[in-house]
Amino acid sequence: MVKNLFRSLLYFYVILLVLVFIYTFLNYFNILYDNSYVKFIIALISAFISSFILGKNSIKKGYIEGIKLGCLIVFFFFVISLIFSSFEYRLLLYYLIIILVSTFGSMFGINIKKATD
Repeated sequence: MVKNLFRSLLYFYVILLVLVFIYTFLNYFNILYDNSYVKFIIALISAFISSFILGKNSIKKGYIEGIKLGCLIVFFFFVISLIFSSFEYRLLLYYLIIILVSTFGSMFGINIKKATD
């Protein structure tokens, strides 16, 4: 299970890097203007897809796997935010939303797996 968790964390960062690259490319050619909401949505999409994959690989209790992955993502984001910037209280809401999206993605993934079996 730990192997699946870290594999999903790797998926999260790969998806995050790909989406950030696409966002930067679109922003460079003035197709998409700089918007903080887009950055937030990129992190949510990455968390949902990686937790969906984790849910499909889980045997049971996908919501617990999603909470674990969400907490791991939030831990890394929290450490990075402490290193590079000061702590803001609105980040707590941001982190809570990431945990919730990760939980729902994993629950959705395990239910899709059960439906196709």
